[in-house]
Amino acid sequence: SQIFEASLPSGGNVKVNFEAKDALECDNRAWKVVDPPQARRILIVGRNNFFLERVFGSAPGTECAVIAPEAYRGTALEGLFAVVWNGVPVPEVAPCNNIYLGCCPRVPGLLLGDKVDAPDIVDWNTSHPVNRFLDFDNLLIASASMLSLPDQAVTVLRSSRTPLIGLFESDQGGTCIVA
Repeated sequence: SQIFEASLPSGGNVKVNFEAKDALECDNRAWKVVDPPQARRILIVGRNNFFLERVFGSAPGTECAVIAPEAYRGTALEGLFAVVWNGVPVPEVAPCNNIYLGCCPRVPGLLLGDKVDAPDIVDWNTSHPVNRFLDFDNLLIASASMLSLPDQAVTVLRSSRTPLIGLFESDQGGTCIVA
């Protein structure tokens, strides 16, 4: 694959031409309609975490808010890009993308188990788009929980003892990432 960068603050049409002399000239062109960028609203539910707020707050075009778990039920969820559940005892599945850190929703086949100290990273799914530009070689993890994933889940990052990050589509909402 080839990555092309372009600044299109109001969207537009992109046409790419490859100059190649080959038998099938019609596949040397590609078009893409690019929608204008939209702000991505991220809601962090759970305890305050300086690092999470910093990561999501520093991403261009991202708005980030933090609320307590008991305030979630009354929150307007329209237009949310993702909900990050940070250590919430019984998190829900929001009707958008969900990221679960140190917790997991009630989804069949998904369970958090005992704590694992200093899990080693042995493999990551390099073909998955989530990992497209990531290298976990130098990542050290203090602790994680044993993780059982639903059958339809994809393991994105694995230690020798347990999956560390899993991704699946939920019947109740959008994409779910459990770490």
